[in-house]
Amino acid sequence: MKIAIISDIHDNINNLKKFLKKIKELKIKEIICCGDIGSPLSLNILSSERNIKVHFIFGNIDGDKVAMAEIAFKFRNVILYNEFGELKIKGKKIAFLHNPKIAKLLAKNNEYDVIFYGHTHQPKKEKIGKTLLVNPGEIAEFLSNPTFALYDLEKNKINILTL
Repeated sequence: MKIAIISDIHDNINNLKKFLKKIKELKIKEIICCGDIGSPLSLNILSSERNIKVHFIFGNIDGDKVAMAEIAFKFRNVILYNEFGELKIKGKKIAFLHNPKIAKLLAKNNEYDVIFYGHTHQPKKEKIGKTLLVNPGEIAEFLSNPTFALYDLEKNKINILTL
């Protein structure tokens, strides 16, 4: 099983649509979003594929959180975790949040197999103890080419892909 991880969309609708097309081609059924979606418009697009589950948290620039929460309550495939998300899938303990400093501190506890974060717009993979710490980069294309991560749970391997 593979999960797609994104962050920092910042309402770049064109790149978001390219991302969704790519993960449909890859037959991905779950997405983790590490915040800075932007607005309810982007969340509506992100959640438009009803057979793909979307786990998301808020970042520091997300606007109209009430409207985004309403989207999460309206669609069964969208799950809001506020500012910190935690999942256990196929025996892997996963955390996701927006803030890189908190993510790094959390990784030092060795409580998770993998922690995903955003905010810096720069893709990065590192290992702290037993924990993989990963920033998937950005969809927004502000600081670099748009990227996302693909997490293979069986192999416990992360690949950063460019749109």
